[in-house]
Amino acid sequence: MLLHSSLSGLVKRQQAIANNLANMDTPGYRAMDVPFEQVLSREMRKEGEIRLAVTQPGHMASPSTMEQALAVQQPAVFKTDANGVDVDAEMAKLAETSISFNAVTQLMSGRLAIMRMAVREGR
Repeated sequence: MLLHSSLSGLVKRQQAIANNLANMDTPGYRAMDVPFEQVLSREMRKEGEIRLAVTQPGHMASPSTMEQALAVQQPAVFKTDANGVDVDAEMAKLAETSISFNAVTQLMSGRLAIMRMAVREGR
């Protein structure tokens, strides 16, 4: 669950970066970011808490906490056209996000391999 939430947050961040780069020449556009790490660390601290059980579909339906980690505005560094996208910073974030995504994907792959082995050996 934690790895899945991490991947979901990284995908949202990559989408925000792609939007920022696509709008780098749009006057007045402000760069966006998805700070999912804060939400993820909060969820990790809550792991021992009791959660409400939903007994019927639609009862107390709310989006997952990770879904609530929506894009927020970064402090803007405006150019003359009031655009707040710093291309160098966005490219650095994109590289960091790609590295993190690959690391989490490898962790998930390792877990699946362990589960596969357990199923095969458990026959």
